[in-house]
Amino acid sequence: CLRGPSIARGIPLSSMASPMKRLSKTDAVALAVLALAAALRYPERFASVTISNAAYKGSAIGRLPGWHEEIARDGMAAWAERLMGFRFAPGALDCERHRWFATEQARAKAHVVLGIGDLLARTDLGGDLPKLHVPLLILMPDGSPFVSVQQGVDMKARVPDAELAVFPCTRHGLRFSNSRECAERLLAFLNR
Repeated sequence: CLRGPSIARGIPLSSMASPMKRLSKTDAVALAVLALAAALRYPERFASVTISNAAYKGSAIGRLPGWHEEIARDGMAAWAERLMGFRFAPGALDCERHRWFATEQARAKAHVVLGIGDLLARTDLGGDLPKLHVPLLILMPDGSPFVSVQQGVDMKARVPDAELAVFPCTRHGLRFSNSRECAERLLAFLNR
């Protein structure tokens, strides 16, 4: 279902899907944008869409413009370690979960991370969001340095059947640090 033209500013869905094959477990934001684009293009294939920490407008993603320079200067391991503070507030994870996430994030290939970042930066679904005719659940942290709560507020205003859930005292790793709360909110949404 990811073939054909995309409404993501002329980016073919096939080109969006190709880098997704190499995503690590930490790159779910790109999958959320891909899900939005696919639901806009193929609404008959979706009963609903749930996204977390997602930006419909890539140019508004914080810190993204500096990734190329940071990774070239410091390498993937240092970049990934620095991102842990942006993803999780102190004490949000126990030591084992923190170590697992940091290890997975550091294993990502630089060219894949940068390619996905570049793809996200070029994406703007804003003009097409009012055409989304399936229920949309938007899960947003209140403290992500990458995707602001305002992006969620804007999405909710643009999508006819959208629900926004903002999680207090969370950062960009919301789905991992608050997985139980996210799952409960998703289950409630799906049961409506």
